[in-house]
Amino acid sequence: MHRIVTWHAWLAGRWRIGFVNGFYAQTPGEISSCWRLTFQIFSVQPGGAVCSRSRGERPQIADHSARPETPGLWKQISTAIAEKREATTLTKSRRANGTEFWYQLYAAPVSDEAEKVTHHISVVSDLTELIESRDLLVRQARRDALTDLPNRVTLRELIDTTILDGHEFALLFIDLDHFKDINDSLGHGAGDRLLQEVARRLSTSVGTDGVVTRYGGDEFVTMLKGSTDDDELSALLTRVTQALDKPVQIDDMQLRVRMSIGVSCYPQDGTDCDTLLKHADLAMYRVKAGGRNGVERFAPSLAHAATQRIALSHKLRNAVEQNGFELAYQPQVDIRSYRLTGVEALIRWHDADFGTVSPTTFIPLAEDIGLIASIGEWVLQTACAQAKRWEEVLPELRMSVNVSPSQLTSSDFGAVVRRALAASQLAADRLELEITEGGLVAPGALPTLRALHDIGVSIAIDDFGAGYSSLAYLRSFHADRLKIDMSFIRGIGSSLADETIIGAIIALARNLRFEVVAEGVERAEQLAFLAKAGCEIVQGYYFAAPQPAANIPAYAASLMSELQSGSS
Repeated sequence: MHRIVTWHAWLAGRWRIGFVNGFYAQTPGEISSCWRLTFQIFSVQPGGAVCSRSRGERPQIADHSARPETPGLWKQISTAIAEKREATTLTKSRRANGTEFWYQLYAAPVSDEAEKVTHHISVVSDLTELIESRDLLVRQARRDALTDLPNRVTLRELIDTTILDGHEFALLFIDLDHFKDINDSLGHGAGDRLLQEVARRLSTSVGTDGVVTRYGGDEFVTMLKGSTDDDELSALLTRVTQALDKPVQIDDMQLRVRMSIGVSCYPQDGTDCDTLLKHADLAMYRVKAGGRNGVERFAPSLAHAATQRIALSHKLRNAVEQNGFELAYQPQVDIRSYRLTGVEALIRWHDADFGTVSPTTFIPLAEDIGLIASIGEWVLQTACAQAKRWEEVLPELRMSVNVSPSQLTSSDFGAVVRRALAASQLAADRLELEITEGGLVAPGALPTLRALHDIGVSIAIDDFGAGYSSLAYLRSFHADRLKIDMSFIRGIGSSLADETIIGAIIALARNLRFEVVAEGVERAEQLAFLAKAGCEIVQGYYFAAPQPAANIPAYAASLMSELQSGSS
């Protein structure tokens, strides 16, 4: 506030009427005036125009307050003066040009040396800039700068207030699927515009039935007020999901946005803010684990699953730190010569408390908690070292290692592969990286794969036919082998469609000069079909389950013996 030190000293009684003129030191945006007990102004220091009359006249305050709780500003001041006390008021008014401004009016009695009130003094301060700055800070603390939606601070206050009022409501914890890929491939500017459009559509879909807030990153929380009846909630969820059915136009690209949504309801799923948010978050992650793009309502079993997940995460971290994994190796057999041509390295984890944990459980968990790069590097180093140890007895054996899309998008993945080769002294042409079709289209994957392919590393496209099936990528990047997804192999003998697809994949691979590997071969009928269709290499339990490293040389020898006994 625009007050000066001499004013405060004077108010304390140390300065009297003789020093009134010393009070008129001005700061920008202030008006000071002095008036007699008859309320006639005898001195005005100009700095603005709040008083509507001038010297010799009774001051009148232009009280155009926009706030109904502060009527009769002059009455408040005059009452205080009559009671010989100070008065301070803050209000909003309008200038002659119609613009609004905030001002503070201070008034106080002035006494002589005999402590008799002889005059009154007032100071009007324009506080518009100060209050607008304060309001901006408050807004920044309560609203998201990018989307202008309420932020998590406002959300928590709203939840607490609604609980105190005893009203039912539902929370929708919304996470955009694969948003990181958009940021990585199109840039953060495009990602920001997408978030703004998502915020707009969500707000429109909810309308007056609730409040949409940005929780952080690519997460939104929507609070739906009113009944949590299943039918009503289902109708609102339908509106929310339909809001993003239409693609979002970003520059010259149309982006389809998918959401994973977790739902919790008050009071059924929790009676406080933290519990309700946690339960909605758990339900959302259940959708993520199930393949994304869906809605899940919280259930008590999810809390148990979350506890198990936390415990398993802790165990997994320990396994990474202590090299608590093992590799098993599944043979790949050339059915034209019955020779062992390669093995696929498959990670195994046995925990003292959880027992044998399936890779389908701990690999996605490792992706989520940021351990997949460490695990992937361990697999590469261990597999390369093992291939080198087999070199004397199996000099041409190819070692296949699975690589996740997140590993491929890491900037140092190429260096990780080179380090594994250098440490083991394994020739690059003895290593094969198996990537899924999703990995092939991951941002930045192609340059990394081309660089590794140039030094001799083989590339196999795993689970071909079950993913993106992007023929354009096959044309632009020359892989060495296609691995037919085992879901098609299972259909041999029972599904003409699966058999037709297998034939088409083999013909495509032959024209592109790729080798074909069929994985998941378990029956003689499947093997016969694949051999007739022109498949070269098979992998599956028909030949062998994944084996410990020590068994592989003996297995290779047994294949050779079978071939020799069959030909004699």
